[in-house]
Amino acid sequence: MLSAARIVPVLLCLAISVAGIGAGIGAGKPGSDNSVVAVFPPWWTASRTLVAASAAGAVLDNGAYSFVVIVQSQDHELGARLRAAGALLLLDPLGLGGCLQSPARNQNV
Repeated sequence: MLSAARIVPVLLCLAISVAGIGAGIGAGKPGSDNSVVAVFPPWWTASRTLVAASAAGAVLDNGAYSFVVIVQSQDHELGARLRAAGALLLLDPLGLGGCLQSPARNQNV
């Protein structure tokens, strides 16, 4: 059985994860520059992710992982096209700040 000292951090992490997913789902509309962060299945290869994302719009950048990409389009159907291409989650890139870069890529640390 887990002690209270171990349960509290686990519950805190779960609560933060659920809140983040909920906020991400609500913020999944393209930002002011018509860009969106698309999270594809983690088991997809980088090339499969890029092909799927580029079918929906212009790929601007990769995220910290190969299955996360920033996509831009002037079309208001970008979110629907990304979901149809296999995106699991759409997020507003402006709300994520530095979360899109891996620590190795972030040179301001």
